[in-house]
Amino acid sequence: MPLILIIESGSTKTEWAIIGEEKTTKLYSPGWNPATIDAEAFQIHSSITPDIIQDICEIHYYGAGIRNNAIRTHIENKFRKSGFTSTISTESDLLGAARACCGQDSGWVGILGTGSNLGFYDGKTLTQPSPALGYILGDEGSGFDIGKRMLQAYFRNDLSPELNQAIKDYFSGKSILHRIYAPDGRKIVAGLTKIAFKYLELIEIQKVLSEAFADFYHTAIQPLGNIKEVFMIGSVAFFFQEELLKSLQLKGFSVSAVEKEAVFKAYRYLSQT
Repeated sequence: MPLILIIESGSTKTEWAIIGEEKTTKLYSPGWNPATIDAEAFQIHSSITPDIIQDICEIHYYGAGIRNNAIRTHIENKFRKSGFTSTISTESDLLGAARACCGQDSGWVGILGTGSNLGFYDGKTLTQPSPALGYILGDEGSGFDIGKRMLQAYFRNDLSPELNQAIKDYFSGKSILHRIYAPDGRKIVAGLTKIAFKYLELIEIQKVLSEAFADFYHTAIQPLGNIKEVFMIGSVAFFFQEELLKSLQLKGFSVSAVEKEAVFKAYRYLSQT
């Protein structure tokens, strides 16, 4: 039975959807972003066995950090070395988001996950008015940005005792600064959004979210001029959508729709083209 494999890879997690006529299997593995993680760290999911590989006729990979043909070739070689003979398409996570949100229509599409990004989709191709600057120079409104702001407030003693303890527990008593500057520190910092969601009603968290989403607007949306609405996708956009919508509405801006992930709606796009 022919199968289609669709992969959506961010900096925190990778989702693998094996889609057949009668059954769909969804798998997860650690995220991989070649801009911040060693290229050799990308591996094919161990549950995709040779008998599954031989039935896969198409692979569609959408990932963070897909910026040039060298990275695309590296990903394709990984699949070929694992025995895949199917066609392979490798595109950016933002194009995957655009296909999932817009289908064959046009629109502005933003990602708020571990990182952040924004582009215009004309129904076929994607244009980014400005480059994604990554977590050091950009990523406003992202999971990393929210986590960073929480840690800044923590070290400045601006959080309640309850939140302070939650952050200490998150790091299991280990040195926070040592942990966040480790190779996987970006993912660790972004993981603090779990605490933000748990304590969403606290004023300190509301302040962090309001400021993060306002900065996303000011850096990513406002410079573009008179656009008035955007599709949003990603875990941060999805789980904090009430706060995101409120923040953008205060700027006179609206969100067309919010999606958690791109995998299955990207497949719907592919099945219609």
